[in-house]
Amino acid sequence: KCDGQMTCSNTEADEMECPDPDTAFICKGEVNSTIRADQVCDLKCDCPRCNDEAVCNNHTYGVNCNSTFGQHVHAMYTCNKYPFCYDKEDETPCTPENIIRYCVPGKLHGPENYDYFPDNIRPVYPNQICATPRLDLYAYTCQDGMDQINCTDVSRVAMKCEVHGYLTTLSV
Repeated sequence: KCDGQMTCSNTEADEMECPDPDTAFICKGEVNSTIRADQVCDLKCDCPRCNDEAVCNNHTYGVNCNSTFGQHVHAMYTCNKYPFCYDKEDETPCTPENIIRYCVPGKLHGPENYDYFPDNIRPVYPNQICATPRLDLYAYTCQDGMDQINCTDVSRVAMKCEVHGYLTTLSV
């Protein structure tokens, strides 16, 4: 499907609804995986590794591995003490001075029996704030939503409200 070759002899159905090759977005790390340009930065992970939501409005969510052929590591898998990039660059920005706040960790999918946050407290870092949740996995960076407040990307702000006298934003 979507390879320019009509596989079905009696129909063109295998080539219908394919992304325009001139405007298609290539899902890095995935062989022959493309999506339509209008699916990029739409607050839904359309690529298997969610790299269609990695850089939106000049904000980076998660980490793009330089050492792993441009593979994208979703925000929920960064700073979790388990490196996904070959050179561990998804764990590099995770220093105490970069912590913005703490949260109750969300459900993560990873190596079996790996205890990401044994104290049930997860530090939240800038590249995780208002990242698109992986709804296909029912997985979130923070279970309590603390990663979805005070977004610096105005396109992701759905609501503004005052909390304890301070203006706070909530993401879409």
